Amino acid sequence: MRARILRCRLAAILFVASSAQAGDTLTYGIPGSYDQLLDREGFALGYSSEWKQPRWVSYRLTADEVTGAVVARSNDFQPDPDIRGSQAQLEDYRGSGYDRGHNAPSADMKWSARAMRECFYLSNMSPQDGACNSGIWNEIENTVRGFACREDKVFVLTGPYVESAAPKAIGRTCRVVVPDGFWKVVYDETPPCKMIGFIVPNRKVKGKPKDYACSVAEVERKTGLTFFPKLTGQDSLKRTFDVGAWDWSKSQRKRVAAKPAPLSVVPSGKTSDSYFTGFREEYRAGAAMPVGSRKAAPVCDKWPDTGWWLSTNSNKRHNRKCENYRKT
Repeated sequence: MRARILRCRLAAILFVASSAQAGDTLTYGIPGSYDQLLDREGFALGYSSEWKQPRWVSYRLTADEVTGAVVARSNDFQPDPDIRGSQAQLEDYRGSGYDRGHNAPSADMKWSARAMRECFYLSNMSPQDGACNSGIWNEIENTVRGFACREDKVFVLTGPYVESAAPKAIGRTCRVVVPDGFWKVVYDETPPCKMIGFIVPNRKVKGKPKDYACSVAEVERKTGLTFFPKLTGQDSLKRTFDVGAWDWSKSQRKRVAAKPAPLSVVPSGKTSDSYFTGFREEYRAGAAMPVGSRKAAPVCDKWPDTGWWLSTNSNKRHNRKCENYRKT
């Protein structure tokens, strides 16, 4: 009897852990239809038995997960032990001319050995053109990791889309549909919140991630999915997007908080230069207001009115009467 009670308690604990996990990867609801729902360590996916790949994948990505890698890429592609019925096998991709393209990227799963292992299951793969996989799609994935580092955390949905009435397929053991393209949706959860989408054809293309950016509403029209069904009152975020509101540097370093403003009075025995040099900060206004633009750069209000301003890009000192005082 005691052993039975312990087993029941263990089962309850595992259920709670699984529920907490599901709450993270499916925070904003299920975006659309699926034949089998799989909740993983680092992501959830809605599997399509017809396509033999995900219909969609969802997960939260944080700055700590991007920068706190504990495992290396495994490259251990395997059939998914949890898929019911027919599924893609390694020989289906072998010699097909297509890559086993990740939907949940392995570089987003380096924070967990289990998440890394599960992202290499073939249920997470789509037949992807090699030039697309290593080209624009890789750039977009790196860009999204940069978004996570800059914004602290983002929620990501991604997957393939199929438009053709009779899509191409590969496979020696089963029919694995070749997608016409891929999509990705990113929701910045850190206020001020914002959304952006990407749509990329499954072939070699030119350009940068910005060139394939679009509204989330456009991705919904393309895929027939409904994103963030549990997120109420945010329809305007779906309909619009602003490329200038995102950091496109792909930098995968966590944002460092600005140093506190110095006292407005210089301590006794110190010159204004020696005291304030340690607190200098260049005002980065973004793409719409380039650094160095006297006309565009606004006054940097978070700094005190000390009577002197030191520009880091020129190392020149300005007084209150100068047009550059408390600007770039």
